[in-house]
Amino acid sequence: MDNCALEAPYRGAATTPEEVGEIAEISLRESLEKEERLLKFYEQPFGANAGPWHLPRIHWQYLREFKPVGQKRKDDATEDIIHELNPALEMAAYFKADFLPSEVTYERIGGIKRDLPLEQHSIAHLFSAIAFHDRDEDDPDASRETLIEFSNDNISALGKDVKKDEKDFMRRQVLYLADVSDALTFGRKARMADGSVQKQKTHGDDLALYNRALTQYWTSITTKCPDRIRGLATRYTRVPIGKFTIDKHMAYLNETGTIFMEAQPIEDTMDRFPQLTPFLEIMNSQMRAAFVTVGAMTKYHPNLDIKQHSRKGVYNPETAEISIHRALKTAMRAAEWIPHDVCAMTELLEGLKAEAERERALQPLVDRIEEQLTPYLQHLGACPKPNCSQRRIR
Repeated sequence: MDNCALEAPYRGAATTPEEVGEIAEISLRESLEKEERLLKFYEQPFGANAGPWHLPRIHWQYLREFKPVGQKRKDDATEDIIHELNPALEMAAYFKADFLPSEVTYERIGGIKRDLPLEQHSIAHLFSAIAFHDRDEDDPDASRETLIEFSNDNISALGKDVKKDEKDFMRRQVLYLADVSDALTFGRKARMADGSVQKQKTHGDDLALYNRALTQYWTSITTKCPDRIRGLATRYTRVPIGKFTIDKHMAYLNETGTIFMEAQPIEDTMDRFPQLTPFLEIMNSQMRAAFVTVGAMTKYHPNLDIKQHSRKGVYNPETAEISIHRALKTAMRAAEWIPHDVCAMTELLEGLKAEAERERALQPLVDRIEEQLTPYLQHLGACPKPNCSQRRIR
């Protein structure tokens, strides 16, 4: 299927069980079609020195054990696997457009360039981490050990067409990915001896220590960026999520500000891993656009408990000012390569428009947001067809 997907029509907010059921059916079909696209992408070679996509395929199987077909997200309508499918397909588009390199071969610290170990090089690690990081956090039966065991078992099962030296190398790559998983995880569920599930703290429950871990490995921050962008983009959805109160949106925004805006791990990673700069500049611009947009929707939302958030003056959606067009100028560099149906900004706008249907006072603000997003969205998926399905190998 052509990766230049057409723009999905806006379908409005779901208000009845029948509409929620319709969304669930559409989401199921969508997930199966996107999964087929992703697995077809993994069949392609991705660089002269990088080899085939063995580990991403293995880790997709690892994820599917945790998120089987038909399992829904918290809105009880969206297929759970969409959370990984959309960012993986978006990263595939950046890769095809040469905004992601085939390999990350060195780091620069204090002006000194240092080669990275060979097992850390492959861009395939980004796709593996997209698949396994959610399971590590949310599956109480998953752990560093289960990731390593599952990976090694499937490496052994690759058959005689993959040489022993290649399999041994992949096992070393898996150990690196296990370190990446530990760095990515901020709190994980664990099953106790009595069968109960408890949340375990990681990184000392300290966001500063978590930030340092994110920037230690290039794979950590490149995985966390699209994950957090989508976390912002899906705070407001076509189907309201009862567990996501407006105050919880505010808490999520505050956490995002602490992790990404104050400490600036994306900028630090660009300094440390210069080969990722073109990609991370785009991620940074998307992050800021989503952060400002969702922040405005939450700050001006009529259901926000203003007693919990001291502020002076009146916040009026009709006169609200919002500026995201400067950030989107950077994101525009690769927009033509990104299919509409996997773009985080498409998800973002659809959810905001649905929320404005439910809360009419927000409509003027959403109109301003849509006006600024429109030029970016119009460029999505406009890549020239001869190049769209074929990676330009360096």
